[in-house]
Amino acid sequence: MRSLVILLISVALLWSAWWAGASYALRQGALAWLQDRRAVGWQAEADVTQSGFPLHLRSQAHGVTLADSANGNAVSAERITLSAPTYWPGYVTLELPQTPITITLAGQQFSLQAQDAAARLRLRPGTALQLESVALHSSAWQFAAIQGALLRADALTLTAQQDAATETLYTIDVEAAALTPGDALRDLLNLTDDWPATFDSFALKGAIRFDRPLDREALIGPPAQPRAMDLKALDLRWGALALTGNGQVTIDAAGVPTGDVTLRLAQWQEMIDLAATSGLLDPAQRDQVQLLMGGLANIGGQDGDIEITLAFAQGQMALGPVALGPAPRIMLRQDQRQ
Repeated sequence: MRSLVILLISVALLWSAWWAGASYALRQGALAWLQDRRAVGWQAEADVTQSGFPLHLRSQAHGVTLADSANGNAVSAERITLSAPTYWPGYVTLELPQTPITITLAGQQFSLQAQDAAARLRLRPGTALQLESVALHSSAWQFAAIQGALLRADALTLTAQQDAATETLYTIDVEAAALTPGDALRDLLNLTDDWPATFDSFALKGAIRFDRPLDREALIGPPAQPRAMDLKALDLRWGALALTGNGQVTIDAAGVPTGDVTLRLAQWQEMIDLAATSGLLDPAQRDQVQLLMGGLANIGGQDGDIEITLAFAQGQMALGPVALGPAPRIMLRQDQRQ
């Protein structure tokens, strides 16, 4: 019995010491990151506290303010919580507050408010800390500008899961339930009152293959680069408008894409009417657009639909028979992550 008591006390002491050390390291890491932001000219403020003993490592950042005045970008939040189980800090959960988050992009102010919003990051055990999966889920959320709500939905799910057989391949799944453009966006599009309030479907399924695994080296060194993209299914449906698609594109070392993406647009005439009514399409150009879309419909499509291929080849891109010019370079740069 004495040996058992000694063993239990020893385990408890070791567990407590591990929790204290890991909790301290987590807090110091957060403070160091804030200091790094200040070193490059940002305003970076937060009051970081620790809790969760004995089963969780939990850091709460209160009064978060991050601002890059040089670019006019900023974010502020009442509280952000970062937690992980004590036995493996690589299973990280980031929780957003229920109160609005203020976001400034290029001097324009927006707000994001989400219920039960959390991002779950799963890293494989080991020194490489390879990314196994990341999942973002939120219940009802709203993104708004000063003029009013822009977008809201009943739920949002975004996941990226590492393939079991190919460690550089990640499957992507995005879905928004009852996605609803706000009054500000509807006014911008000049939509009539009888136009449906919500999207019938807003979903994307695909996969991205990188040139190397996403791990700690990809964070501290040159970023991993995409080498292939597979659009398995795109499904956007809103009233009479419906856009679906699929396709595959490979990407070379210079970021040049090669491949085809097939897009299917239902009721294209409705789209032209909407663009003309909203003022997005100049009345003087309507006949030209009508002629072009009609020609595309004759090439591919039926019953008022258009099926057309967006092709990438030899550094150029084309939409069906229409040349669009140089294809965009698909390449991640290190300064984009700062």
